[in-house]
Amino acid sequence: MNGKLRSLEIEHILNQRSGEHMVKPKIVYISNSTEFGTIYNKKELENISKICKSNGLFLYIDGARLGSALVAEKCDYAIDFLAKVADVFTIGGTKNGALFGEAIVINNTTLHENFRYNLKQRGALLSNFF
Repeated sequence: MNGKLRSLEIEHILNQRSGEHMVKPKIVYISNSTEFGTIYNKKELENISKICKSNGLFLYIDGARLGSALVAEKCDYAIDFLAKVADVFTIGGTKNGALFGEAIVINNTTLHENFRYNLKQRGALLSNFF
């Protein structure tokens, strides 16, 4: 609804899994603000986070438009709240007027191991010219 993923929809998908022929989910990926410009409220993010934690899923919040979300009138939290609910989130720069770049904030320490190697394997680590 309006570009938002709801906790009930996540539960519904998890309950439909049946055996080895179905993909075993590991991550929930949401954008805030959404592609429709809607903003997740605190309660929605808390509910999604609870579903993720109780089912062994990681929560990733794409923050390409996070600056817009945080300054919106309807936003009822600050950026530090995201560190409490998300395993990983990004702070976008490009769509907020920066020339380039994003920050990746990894709150879940189990995701720290080999992070830079994973970036390199996927072509996202800049070459070292020094």
